[in-house]
Amino acid sequence: TNDLSLINHCQGQQIKHAGNQNYISPTTFCRTFPFHVLFDRHLVVQQVGHVIERMIPTYYLDGLKMDRIFKIMRPVINFDFDSILSHINTVFVLSMKPLYPSFLEEYLQWSDVRFKGQMIYLEENSLMLFHCSVSISSLEELRHHGLYLCDIPRYDASRNVILRSDHFRNEYQIMLQLETLNDRLANTYQELQKEKDLTGELLYSVMPPLVAKQLRLGHKTSPSKHKMASVMFAKISTLQDITNDVEPTKLIALLNDIYITFDRIVDHQGDEFYKVETLGDKYMVASGIPRYRSSHAESIVKVAIEMMEVLQKRERNGLNVTLSLGIHSGELVAGIIGEKLPRFSIFGDTVNIASRTLTTGIPGAINITETTFRCLDEPEYFENKYLISCVGPISMKGRLTPLTCYIVSHQVSSPSKSHDQSNDCSSP
Repeated sequence: TNDLSLINHCQGQQIKHAGNQNYISPTTFCRTFPFHVLFDRHLVVQQVGHVIERMIPTYYLDGLKMDRIFKIMRPVINFDFDSILSHINTVFVLSMKPLYPSFLEEYLQWSDVRFKGQMIYLEENSLMLFHCSVSISSLEELRHHGLYLCDIPRYDASRNVILRSDHFRNEYQIMLQLETLNDRLANTYQELQKEKDLTGELLYSVMPPLVAKQLRLGHKTSPSKHKMASVMFAKISTLQDITNDVEPTKLIALLNDIYITFDRIVDHQGDEFYKVETLGDKYMVASGIPRYRSSHAESIVKVAIEMMEVLQKRERNGLNVTLSLGIHSGELVAGIIGEKLPRFSIFGDTVNIASRTLTTGIPGAINITETTFRCLDEPEYFENKYLISCVGPISMKGRLTPLTCYIVSHQVSSPSKSHDQSNDCSSP
């Protein structure tokens, strides 16, 4: 910027033609507008502001071209005088690039500085003036690029932007931290919700839906006494006979497939039906708990018939298994037992009699006691659609008097035939 002959010559001509107008010297102009570059049609730099001059070694200014130190970011045009002139009304954004590899490390702090401004064409001198401001938004960024706040002129609006951004920097950082914490909290909540849903699924799998819902709501459940309900024990009778002939993996797969099918049948019955437990080859179901169901006996017999029909289809596929069932109706006590692994269990003489009805009954059949038969809402319905035969009094362990038992056949028959084959247990 020291006595550039072209600028002096141009200003001399201007003074000569303008006479009474006052002009400032190039030095004053460079200090007043610290961010500007003046170049000719060949892109040769003629003059730069004193801040840009500090970024470029003085001995490289002589004959240095614009496209050697700057790169046009916007607009997307070729870096030549005519292209710039054709976009004279466009806002230009230029970024600085290192001069030579030897200066890369020294001037790396300025290599990503961006300058935003207007191209002004000086028609009388065929020169182009790039009047710009540095694109910086914080004091940290200003220091990073080796600049100072005093380098930015007072009339430049970016000065206020930098001061304001520094003033609100802490609040902005706090806001970012809050957003990060909110994101973490949202992720934690989603993970917690997934775990809660998983816990709920596990709880509903080991408890009746009505009891599980109360536990999830934080309510305590007290043991309940049911004056009348039905209990069914199911057993795969020939399982012990086939264990020696079937591989363990196939045996487990067989049991799993059968019990999953039984679970689906029970789940369709609603809240008045509950699978109590599965123990080895035995499957225990209760009807009329935890919510009372007047048709508990009828419903559990229908479930037993459906289970027999499902297993009969499996026999056609070559599965040599036989299902035996025992059903009894009576008084029950139900409640949650255990703390580490809580279970909803049922107790009472009704459970014992249902188990004995299975073990002392006829294998491969649905054995029901006289109490269950009398609890059926419409026994004629079963007699008309299914075969109900009286087995007679059966002695059971732990009971002084025998119990009259019946067999419900899952094979459909005509009404007349079923009535003829039905036994009258009232006669001796």
